[in-house]
Order: sequence, then C-alpha cells, then structure tokens
Amino acid sequence: MKLRSLEDLELYKDSITNYKINNIDEVSEVGGESNSVYNNRLFYWKFLSKDIKSLCRCFSENFESEKYDLNKFEREVNLISNSMINRDTCPIEAILYASKIINNLICTENIITKKISNIIYEIYMKKPLEYKETIEFILREWTFSNQIMIIINACSKIKDLDLLKVINDYHTKNDNKIYALKSFMSVKNEVCIEYTLSLISTIKEQDSMEVEMGKFFINNYINSFGDLGIIKLEEYLQKENINYQAKKVISRALPNVSKVEKTTLNTMIKKAKNWRYEEDFEECFNLWIDNFDTRKDAFLAIRYSNYPYVEEMLINAIDKYECNSIEIGTALITLAQWGSRIGISEKFYNIIDRYKYDDDKKIYCYASMCSIGKEEETKQLIREYIEQRCYNHRKIFSIIRDCSYKSSKLLKKSVNIVYNEYLTSFDDEKIIKAINSSYEMCNQPKFNFRDIIIPKIKNLLGIYDNNKAKCSEHVYLAVLNLVDRLLDDKNKDEFIDILFFIIESKFCKKELKSKSTMILKRLKVDPPK
Repeated sequence: MKLRSLEDLELYKDSITNYKINNIDEVSEVGGESNSVYNNRLFYWKFLSKDIKSLCRCFSENFESEKYDLNKFEREVNLISNSMINRDTCPIEAILYASKIINNLICTENIITKKISNIIYEIYMKKPLEYKETIEFILREWTFSNQIMIIINACSKIKDLDLLKVINDYHTKNDNKIYALKSFMSVKNEVCIEYTLSLISTIKEQDSMEVEMGKFFINNYINSFGDLGIIKLEEYLQKENINYQAKKVISRALPNVSKVEKTTLNTMIKKAKNWRYEEDFEECFNLWIDNFDTRKDAFLAIRYSNYPYVEEMLINAIDKYECNSIEIGTALITLAQWGSRIGISEKFYNIIDRYKYDDDKKIYCYASMCSIGKEEETKQLIREYIEQRCYNHRKIFSIIRDCSYKSSKLLKKSVNIVYNEYLTSFDDEKIIKAINSSYEMCNQPKFNFRDIIIPKIKNLLGIYDNNKAKCSEHVYLAVLNLVDRLLDDKNKDEFIDILFFIIESKFCKKELKSKSTMILKRLKVDPPK
C-alpha cells in the first residue's frame, strides 16, 4: 500500500492505533491539508505504509516519557530514512508528518525541534538537487505550523537562497516569522539583508514574539552581516514608511545611531535643492562629508543641487578621505548627473580615468558615463551586469537604477543590444548567463526591461516562428527557473506559452515537462493534453 494523500492516510488510520493515534484528527491541525494546487496532494513523494508505521512508532515510543534519548531517536529515524532513500524515496515529508504525534513537545522543547531539523538537514545534504523541490513543496503547500517551523530551521543550515526566497514569500506574516528572521540572518548575503530588514520593519512589538524578534535582531544583526549590513541599515533608516517601533528597533542595532537619526537623507536632499536660500549650505555638506556615518548620503544628496562648486567639493573629499568603493561610486555618479546640468569639465574625465581600471570601481565609471549619454560605456555596464564579475546582479542593478535619471532611453537601447548579443550567440554559457541575469531586470516595479528581454527569450526557444532549433537541457532549465521566479497570478498570461512550449517540445526531457506542469497546476491552469 502507498500513501498519496490525506484521504489515503484516513483509510489507513485504524492500523496504527497501537502507536497512540486513535483518530487521525488527533495529529492534524486546522488548515493542515494541501492547498489543492498539486491535485490536493499532501505529499510530493509516494511512500509505503510501513514507512509511516515505523516513523509513528519511533516518535511515539521515544517520547512517551519525560526521559527521552535523542541519540537513540536519531539512530532509529536514520535507519528508517536510509531504507527509504535506498528505495529512491525521500523521507523528509514522512518524518515531518509523523512528528505531528509529538506536537505538544515540539511547541515546548526547543532541543527536540533542533534535533529533528538537523536530521532533515542531513538527509537533504545527501541528495540536495533531488530533495530541494521537496522542501519547496512543503514550504509552499503545507500549513502545519510546527512542521513548517522545523523545515525553516533546517533551511537555516541548508543556506540555499532559493529556499530562503520561498520562506520570505510564504512565511513572514504568520507565527513562524521569527524563525524566518533567524533563517535569513544565518546567511551573510545582500539578499538576506534585504529579507531581514523588510521583515523587521513590519514589527510593532505588540506581542511576545515580536519583542523576541526585536531582541534577536538587535543582538545578532551586526555579527551576522558586518559592514555591509551597517550600510544597508543606514539606508533603511531613511525610509518614510517604517513604523516608529520598528525604526526604533532597527536604530538600536546600529552603532552611533544618533548621528544617523539626526540628519536624514531627506534632510540633505531638501537642503541641496534649496542651496540658494541656505546660508550654511556648504558648511553643512562639508560636515556631513567629513563624517563617515553621513558621507555616502551627502555624496548622493548633493547631486540635486546646482551649487557651482559641487565638483570641487566632491573631488577634494575623494582625495582627502579614505573613501570606500560605494562612497567613491556614489560621488562619481553625482558628478556625472550634476555635470549633465551644469557642464562636464576635464576634471570629471580625469577622475573617471583614475578609476576605470579598478575592478571595484569600474562599474561606477560605466554608470557615470551612462549618465552623460555615452553608449559604449552603457553597453559595457550591461555586460558587467550579466557577467557579475565583481558585484552580484542585485548590486549592479541598483547602480543601473541610480544612473537612469536621464538615461532611460539609452539604457533600453543598450539592454536590447547586449541581450541580443548574448541570447543569439552559440555559446551556452553566455546564453545561460543572460537568462540567469534576467530576474532583476524583469521583476522591478515601474523600472524594468521585461518587454525587451522576455520576447528575446521566447525567440531563443522558437516560440514566435516555430523554430525547431534545439536548445541544451541547461538552457531550458535556466528558462524554466526564471519563469518560476517571475510567475504569479497577475502575469501568468505572459509566461504560459513558455510552459506550454516546454511541455510540448520533443527536445525537452520528462523532468522539465513535469516541472512545467507543476508550475501550471500551481496557477490552476490545465496543461496541454
């Protein structure tokens, strides 16, 4: 007998009464069934009735008294798991579902939760490529709160950004958001900083969980994310839509916060725009530039000014202080945008020449030249974005946005040229790089290049002209992963033809077709027959 759904488990319930389950309702929670996206399936895998029976016995017998042996429990679970793995069956769902027998202990005994999470992690690491979709399925489809808590804790050890994205999408507004926060702060990565700050900015400390979240954030943020975290934290404090309590918590994690709170970026921009009427304009900006805590914002804000000595102030500051790459880059783009209004001088080109061969700063040089309308440097900026030699896609895209103030048409033209160059090449590596880089380009509100890039990807596949040219399996997979990340109910009409194409293509393997079908079913769209 194989269990495939809640209905199968209901039929089987009478045969497991010896393991303290007199009724299946005793181990179920309200809302615990599948969301009906995968044909009302609770489980991603099929497994034998003896698997559930053995795991139920393991949980029941090992935790029936207050004196439980976690090492013995782990040995027994691993023995059952290895048997399932040897039969090409993933045991993660079965273990989690059986753990519902001890929900009362999972709620109160943190050591048990950690042990089960660690078992899940070790199982996952045996076949991460194969079991990743299982974890994604559980995070998306299950609503058993305690079991989701266990899987999120396991993800803190797995440290896979795709899984953390699913946690961010599905589990930051419920009782498991504290574990989501901890999972994000377990990975030193710019994306995880954004997830962390986005989540903590919503708290109001109205209940004990949010108080605990605030304490954990304050005590661990700097240790988790270091100097980059401080920079991002300073930027977040300038946002106007963060409630007072959350801003207070965020501020407490930042050293020397009083200086940051006293002078905001908005304050600087306002003074820059009104420089004619501000008697202390130059004095204030020189003080802000002199202070490490406010220097970057000062470099950014002063671009809004028409003060005739901005160029002199910035170049002197770059020469005087040990500015980091971000500060120098911000200053360079400011010089370009200010100069595009006031006039570009030879000094600007000289400072660009100084940094254009520096790996950490050449991106900013390209962005600065883009800001004054230089096409070749703009195309090189897009190539650097695709290749991400020095910075990741998210970081370079933020730089592209920064230089888009007066260069949106030039950027669109350059994106069109460069993506065409990559996607029409005969080099799979270049094609896949272009596809993998497309998420940020296509997913930003208001400022994105989806209308340029997605048609080129469809043309690559041959959707428009029924081209029979065969792409490699890796290319098809890259496209499918991109669609999976971009797809939602609002834009599904834009991507369904890609999924249908893969399902119907004679060149695509069964695994790719299955994944396409699964995505369609998630959207409640019937696949082609």
